Amino acid sequence: TNAVDFTATDCHGTEINLFEILDGGQYVLIDFFYTNCGPCNQACPKVVEAYELLGCNQNEIFFMEITPSDNDQVCLNWCEQYGVEYPTIGTSSIGSQICSDYGIEYYPTCIIIAPDHRIVVNDIWPINDAMTIVNIAAPFGIQQHDCNTSGGALVEITDISTTTSTVTDCIPQNDQWIKGMVSAYRKNTEVVIGYGPYFKRKGLLNKLIRFDTLYTAIQYLSMALANMPYMGVGRNLSYRKSTFFKNKGFTSHYNIPSGDDDIFISQVANKRNTRIFIDPSNRIESEPKHTFGNWIRQKRRHYTTANMYKPSVNAILGTLLCSRLTYYFSLLLLILLPHAFDVTGSNYLYLTILGAFAIIHYASMDIIYIKSARQLGETSLGLFFTPFYDIFFVLFTTILGLRNCISKPKSW
Repeated sequence: TNAVDFTATDCHGTEINLFEILDGGQYVLIDFFYTNCGPCNQACPKVVEAYELLGCNQNEIFFMEITPSDNDQVCLNWCEQYGVEYPTIGTSSIGSQICSDYGIEYYPTCIIIAPDHRIVVNDIWPINDAMTIVNIAAPFGIQQHDCNTSGGALVEITDISTTTSTVTDCIPQNDQWIKGMVSAYRKNTEVVIGYGPYFKRKGLLNKLIRFDTLYTAIQYLSMALANMPYMGVGRNLSYRKSTFFKNKGFTSHYNIPSGDDDIFISQVANKRNTRIFIDPSNRIESEPKHTFGNWIRQKRRHYTTANMYKPSVNAILGTLLCSRLTYYFSLLLLILLPHAFDVTGSNYLYLTILGAFAIIHYASMDIIYIKSARQLGETSLGLFFTPFYDIFFVLFTTILGLRNCISKPKSW
């Protein structure tokens, strides 16, 4: 859904044009509210806090609020009561008309509009705290900033020399890819991590490759958002030229057959200098392997870089794999216990609890994967079968890892 443009004057007398803000490269969050609305009063302090955490309209996102029923004086009282510093548009301007144009039926309704004029978040609710908004905004490259620190204009950022990495079989979706990656840079940014999917092709192998890519991306992008960046894929990655030379490039791992960019990011990225950029309309896609043999060789090659990650990262990734293995073996054991086949009334509770745990696990897994796939622009993966994908990759990863430990090929 595309946004509807408007020009309005807020309660402080400042003229606001929506598309002018968007065309300047910022996302826009609009909080539709009215002052006599109980939930709106509860949500407002949290929106104000999120506004402060995200840089007070000076960085990637611009906050404003619009009411369909309150005039300027009421809005001014509201702003004073809750410390609202961002634009508030009321009925003294065209607040009611804007709410009608956007089809707002419930209050509060918070939406986020992307710079390309698309409404990318239709409603942020419930707003449990400010971090609810911060976390929803984060996948769009919107990160936390001090209110007195501005990222600067794009023309200033592009004066910084950057190295944007890709490989020969990678194709940008449009001619704005570099501009998009560079737009994520701020004063202290040295590394920008993107998502590098594979082209959609026919067949089971393609679905397995693309699901594996999605799962891996959920891991490294989530870790980056949790201030523990540990890798990036060379298909869609950017870092400063000065950072590359300051850390002597890839000299510390010239001897490995794969993962030079991956290991470089593991060495130089940290919670202060790394950001992500995952706009699904502006990314790099690559041609996947076409045979199982070639794909397995590629995966084994990739696994050789794992021992070069930081111990804390390997501990987290190892714990994740072990927990998944433990879950499936435990579930299998519980199913195979002799009394599991007893379907008499006395055993219904056991079977019900076991089934409920399995359903909750698979439902939560589906929700996570489906939501992540939407944010990353992945389609046609058959995510209804996520549990089967997960079982396959738990076994596949374990077997390949053990095989690499036992017999590592000398050439790839």
